[in-house]
Amino acid sequence: MSQGAKSKLLEFALSNELIAVAILGQAIIDEGGIGASGITIFYTDKGEAEQLWKIANFLGYANSFRKKRHRNHFHYGFSIKASKRKELYDQIGPLPNPTKDQVFRHLRKSILRGIAFFAVSKRRSQRKGVLRNQPATRTKK
Repeated sequence: MSQGAKSKLLEFALSNELIAVAILGQAIIDEGGIGASGITIFYTDKGEAEQLWKIANFLGYANSFRKKRHRNHFHYGFSIKASKRKELYDQIGPLPNPTKDQVFRHLRKSILRGIAFFAVSKRRSQRKGVLRNQPATRTKK
């Protein structure tokens, strides 16, 4: 296929959001790396990876396209935005692989925990600021 030509599959996916989600979901099941830090999809073929990235980017799920050195060749792909994991799981879940499904369910919750943890750490730093200004114990006069 020439560089300027768009594949019919890509055109079809970009014209129908449900088809785009189905293609992305299948790619996650087949080639996706669902790990503790996130969801990634990498291919050795740059054209296939770019086409899938265009679909995921159309949906608003993709981080930037990148390449990684792998032994004696490159892998091309992207990761799924943390803020979109829950939305994506709600559209394609549960996954047929129980291990991948369990990790994906954990990842979709982790963004909420991150926000809660930020709030807790902010409160801690506020308390430390108050303690710096006022001693925690009173001295007898």
